[in-house]
Amino acid sequence: MDTDYLRGFANSARNTSGSGTFRTDIRGSRVPQMDLEEQRRYGAAFRALDDAEKAPRELSTLGLDAVARARDGLTGGTLRPEERP
Repeated sequence: MDTDYLRGFANSARNTSGSGTFRTDIRGSRVPQMDLEEQRRYGAAFRALDDAEKAPRELSTLGLDAVARARDGLTGGTLRPEERP
């Protein structure tokens, strides 16, 4: 069995808890029966989606870090707001 194939279908069953975190209950997952070659194709597609998901997450993290640093710069005196005419 292709593990990325299994993980991809298991992740489709994730539920949001009351705290806003994700939990996966694999018992509720529906994993279709496929031959190994087809599982590998699905596994590759799920890996590509995981890779595509990383970029916006990293961009969001970098953006939030930049905002926090700018705020620290303003409150710490290393940055000053621009003067407007």
